Amino acid sequence: MDCLHSFFGLVLTGNFPLFLYTSSFLLYIIGFLMIIFGIAGIINNKKNMSKISSFLFFVFGIVLLIFANLIFENPLYLALIIGIALIIEGISLILESKDKKIDSEEK
Repeated sequence: MDCLHSFFGLVLTGNFPLFLYTSSFLLYIIGFLMIIFGIAGIINNKKNMSKISSFLFFVFGIVLLIFANLIFENPLYLALIIGIALIIEGISLILESKDKKIDSEEK
């Protein structure tokens, strides 16, 4: 089984169009899931900071769907997507930590 995973990795590195197709397909799936979870988070969260974080998640899902179309033209968009994801994750962690700090001060 381990040999099969190694072989699949070699096929993807050797076949660049297959790698682009696979990464674009995965970004479509992740983008749709992010949109669904962003909407669910906006509806279910009661705190403003969590709603802002869920809204950012929703917006990034839309951006991810747009960039999934652009990956075939220029693979550098994949690196841009990863950078944006890390920035948004950092913002959401900062907002969540401030939200927890406010909750602990209220108690």
